[in-house]
Amino acid sequence: MSKNFSKYFFLIVFLFFIFGCEDEFDGLWSVGSDFGRVEESCLVDTDCSYDNYCDVDTNICVNSCEIVENCGEHGTCLVKDRKTPECSCNEGYVEDKFYKCVLVED
Repeated sequence: MSKNFSKYFFLIVFLFFIFGCEDEFDGLWSVGSDFGRVEESCLVDTDCSYDNYCDVDTNICVNSCEIVENCGEHGTCLVKDRKTPECSCNEGYVEDKFYKCVLVED
């Protein structure tokens, strides 16, 4: 077997495991649009972790908190029911009438 064949074979196997083959196998990983970011492929919501849902257009697991507007300073986003992002104020802060987290005054 030639050395070139071995190099190309290794490259093909390496690329297969990087990009996956989502049509034939479930649960492989694919490279996302952000350089260096790896996203989990899926077919249904339960293929994703408990705080992600499966985007049916891209077959990529998505965290709602990553696509929704930031919860603001002193706020934390939590995912409820896989798809519903919910903001809450950090300890020592409360939500004011403008939905901003403000320091609790004694």
